[in-house]
Amino acid sequence: MKNSNEPPVVKEFLLRIGAGEFVIYFVPSGISCLAFVNAIEVFLAPTGFIPDNAVRINSSGIKGNYSGLLSKLLQKIYRINVGGPNVTEKTDTLMRHWIADDQFLLLPGSAENKRISYDQLKFERGANGSTKYIAPEDVYGTAKELNPNFSNITWRFKVGEDARYFVRAHFCDFISPSLSYPGLNLCINEKICEWISPNEVVNQLTAPFYADFVVASGKTGNIDITVGPHINGTSETAFLNGLEIMQLMENSYSSFVPPKPRKMILVIIAGSLGLAFAFIIMAVVMVRLVCMKEDRDTTPRLPSLALLVYGSGNDMSTGRTAGLSLCLELRIPFAEIQQATQDFDSKCFVGEGGFGKVYEGTLRGEKVAVKRKEPGHKQGLAEFQTELMVLSQARHRNLVSLIGYCDEKSEMILVYEFMEKGNLKDNLYDKDGCSKQNGLT
Repeated sequence: MKNSNEPPVVKEFLLRIGAGEFVIYFVPSGISCLAFVNAIEVFLAPTGFIPDNAVRINSSGIKGNYSGLLSKLLQKIYRINVGGPNVTEKTDTLMRHWIADDQFLLLPGSAENKRISYDQLKFERGANGSTKYIAPEDVYGTAKELNPNFSNITWRFKVGEDARYFVRAHFCDFISPSLSYPGLNLCINEKICEWISPNEVVNQLTAPFYADFVVASGKTGNIDITVGPHINGTSETAFLNGLEIMQLMENSYSSFVPPKPRKMILVIIAGSLGLAFAFIIMAVVMVRLVCMKEDRDTTPRLPSLALLVYGSGNDMSTGRTAGLSLCLELRIPFAEIQQATQDFDSKCFVGEGGFGKVYEGTLRGEKVAVKRKEPGHKQGLAEFQTELMVLSQARHRNLVSLIGYCDEKSEMILVYEFMEKGNLKDNLYDKDGCSKQNGLT
């Protein structure tokens, strides 16, 4: 369940099933509680693909007959193209994958790769004559032939201990000059040798055929396949075209008891009810949240008590004035105010009051008045909070509009709409305090 560069794990099984429903169960193994699969492919095998009987070879080398193959589950362990390259699913009639044999060869110099044109292959039906469904042309059209300087060719395959395996060896004689070729010896684990005579199986050269065995691995954990010239023959050559090794899965999962339908129905019902109950709870919570939001939206907002709290005036962790967290929509970054007033340039200075100096500026395309708290002035945090609280709530055409504030870096700055003609006092009185309007007292 993690990212990996490893190729996907593909398990392939061959089994006989009767008419009706085919069910596959995935059960956690050991202490794991996880069982999963990414894809399942099911293919119909040709009639007679696997025989019910085969030559049996036990771990002691005793030869006999094995009956009952069709009742066994077979798991593919190896599928080998001898003397040729890998064969992909695209060129196999049953979408199988075959790998080249070189990595399993004990003595690489003991054999040479051989190949013929595929149109020379003559598939025959009957007996052990092969078809394109048994193995593709890519397998039967290539082979490994014995090097004259060696006595045999041997391949070694790692398998499980004390297990039984179905072994199928594929042959197609395009090596011999005629069908009278005496044949070759096929030896398994160097204990049992089977005489393979093409002229006893097929009626012509280049006709594919195969031989089946059931082999016990014993304690070694290996299966060795060896081909060599027939002992009593005049020929000194041997060949092999392909190999398949499948493990007989005998009672491996006999302890597994499939869940009974009634219990499965109860599990499904319980799960469905639990899921429905969870959805109901979620729906109730969502409706409640929506109602609370609507209540908040329709209730007049009152100034926060936090704005009326007097204290040191600074948040030590952020450098912001305390009690203004609920007016975030009015907060203006200090950098913007610096830019609007040209860093509080004296050319932008327009006046001074009890709170501090006032600067003219342009903020976001709008002309503004910026009131900045200066050290030594009488008014401080209390007046700053009160003015912000009152003007942020009040809106009237005769009142100057509060645009925003800044409390960064322990600053106390209020930003107002700029009054082009001055304030009311400037229009009523001159510098000496005398009234400019006759008849007004």
